[in-house]
Amino acid sequence: MASTLPTRLLLQNLTHYLAGLVLLLKGITKLAYYPEHRFYVLAFLLAGCIIVCGTFFHHTLEKRFRYITALFHLIEAGALFLLGYLYAHEGKQYLPYPIYAAAVMFFIAAMLGIIRHRSSLPHV
Repeated sequence: MASTLPTRLLLQNLTHYLAGLVLLLKGITKLAYYPEHRFYVLAFLLAGCIIVCGTFFHHTLEKRFRYITALFHLIEAGALFLLGYLYAHEGKQYLPYPIYAAAVMFFIAAMLGIIRHRSSLPHV
């Protein structure tokens, strides 16, 4: 099942790469409308690059910053909320709802990661 550590890490990396890829692709498609959607283009490209590069260097970053996974989840949640807002603004009727649901799940995952990590630290 998916409860073994290597499988869980593989699935976690896969979700980060997929979210980063979706954000990069949305940023690239909005490049054609750069003057009108400058904020969206920069936000999606920046978030996508941070997520993909951060996932690639995850183990190195985790040694220096213990909440790196939670930070990635928060970046993904914020970018997905922005993506859902953009889809709603473009007139997509049902597409924003699964995007918002994914953003909420990433936010919950970030909060659970912080809580779990804090509870595992020794009390001084």
